[in-house]
Amino acid sequence: MLCVINNTAHDVSYHYDICEWLKLKKVSYYCSNSGSAFLPDVSGGLIISGGPFHSDSVRYLNSTISEFRGPILGICLGCMALVEVFGGTLGECEQADVISVEGEFPGFDNRSDAKAAHRQKIVSPGDLIPCLWDVKTREIVGVRHGTKQIFGVMFHPESPLTICGNDLLQQFLRLVR
Repeated sequence: MLCVINNTAHDVSYHYDICEWLKLKKVSYYCSNSGSAFLPDVSGGLIISGGPFHSDSVRYLNSTISEFRGPILGICLGCMALVEVFGGTLGECEQADVISVEGEFPGFDNRSDAKAAHRQKIVSPGDLIPCLWDVKTREIVGVRHGTKQIFGVMFHPESPLTICGNDLLQQFLRLVR
């Protein structure tokens, strides 16, 4: 089973879109709310959704990320949590709505437009490997781990504005199954 960690204060969010997408694909999943100490014994995979950013918003995920043994996909805030857990740093950037992204990433077709909804950027990826970049700013917008099935994107693949989003999410599900 797949676990989705909801990092938003409201049910109407990008998290809702991820869950709706999973329902359409007939994927079994469990939803855990942000800040919850309870994470079921999930042997499949973990999606850490986006949400409003503040400095404490990712710290509660440290042990979950460090201890989880299956595939992980961090989306926006989830990617920021991955970067912090693996020793990277974040900074502020100009807010972007849709960015043009290029690079190599599972389920990604070399170059695509993507929905971004934040003012943070990856300054240093730490122990993660940069694999996607914003074409205009050359900022890192996607990372992966060198030996584990851990991936993070600073955009929203569940958004219809992310052209490659469906393929990227499908590829992650292949790792989980």
